[in-house]
Amino acid sequence: MTEKLHPVGALKAVWSRMRLPTKLLLMLGVLAVLVGSLAWEEDTCGAGRVLVLVQLPLETFKKMSVADAEQREMVTVNMEGREATLPFGFTNERWEELKRRYEKGDCLFHYRTSPETWKALYGSEGYLLIRDGEVIYSIHTEIN
Repeated sequence: MTEKLHPVGALKAVWSRMRLPTKLLLMLGVLAVLVGSLAWEEDTCGAGRVLVLVQLPLETFKKMSVADAEQREMVTVNMEGREATLPFGFTNERWEELKRRYEKGDCLFHYRTSPETWKALYGSEGYLLIRDGEVIYSIHTEIN
């Protein structure tokens, strides 16, 4: 007589036999469906397409205004002996370049990869400028 497994137990048994590439593909597919639904609501710039192409599991993928991003990333830095408060601190030049490239209809998204990516030392956080489903420019605010 075979033992009946609880559905969760059955999933754990199947999961434990999968190879890593298969697990990653499965997780990316589930992530694209779950997180992608957040961007499809107001997908005026093709962000949903970008979510499908992203190769990392995301914890955060949130549309933001330029003003909100600047407020969130305001940093005081010491520049040549004097303090200055700038959006994105020492990477302010990259931020200014992103703003120069920003066109009507583009979208700015803040993203952060999942806790698992940080534990595995390939975590990333930053901003994506998206136009017609393509990443036009990006800024990393944190990586490991």
